[in-house]
Amino acid sequence: MSNDIEIEAKYLVNSDLVNSNLNELKEQVLRFFHENAFTAENDTTHGISYFLTDTYYDTADQQVLKSGMSLRIRQKGGKQYITFKKSLTPGAAQSSQWERFERERETAEFEIDSEGNKDFIEQCFFDVAEDRRFSVADLKKTVTIRNKRQQYIFINATAAYEVAFDDVTYFDEETQKEFSERQLEIEKCTDETPVEHMRVLINKLEARLGDSIEPCWESKFERACHSLNLHTLYK
Repeated sequence: MSNDIEIEAKYLVNSDLVNSNLNELKEQVLRFFHENAFTAENDTTHGISYFLTDTYYDTADQQVLKSGMSLRIRQKGGKQYITFKKSLTPGAAQSSQWERFERERETAEFEIDSEGNKDFIEQCFFDVAEDRRFSVADLKKTVTIRNKRQQYIFINATAAYEVAFDDVTYFDEETQKEFSERQLEIEKCTDETPVEHMRVLINKLEARLGDSIEPCWESKFERACHSLNLHTLYK
């Protein structure tokens, strides 16, 4: 089981960009890291593409969302993972770079209220959300997020980053509505990577890419609820 602080920068890709311009955007990002003395961690897996299917759970009155948390079961490459996250960025700070507490483990059980998953969730709630007013029994499927991801890992002597280009589709389990968009994510891969190094790097990248990208201060779960208009907060 992993237990970590996730620090990442997330961007929405300008929806006006056609495929040729999207390829140019990708080339700009990759060239930027090479110009800043980064190399591929592994030539074999550099630029690998794969599919993710994430099912998110919340209560009927969105207590998980309101508490700045998310809870999902992810399907990836024939395996399943249950993941709990909670935002550590104060308030609704509108910044592309933010921190979240993350705890994840592999699971063979897809039902959220199975014995193993229930114990995992209750422990997460106990550790970081003792004041919550709901239990695992109150959780239901809320949204499904399907994501085609192309991933790159860049390293140098002092830092390591995961760069992901995402084609994301949000799907409302109740109304069957869906919404698609493209995102760029850059995540600090190691504890040894200085936070200030990431801040400086991200500022330089934002200046390079200009209006091709827009900072996103929502998690994918929050973004799904926003895009599908699932919560009164977004209406």
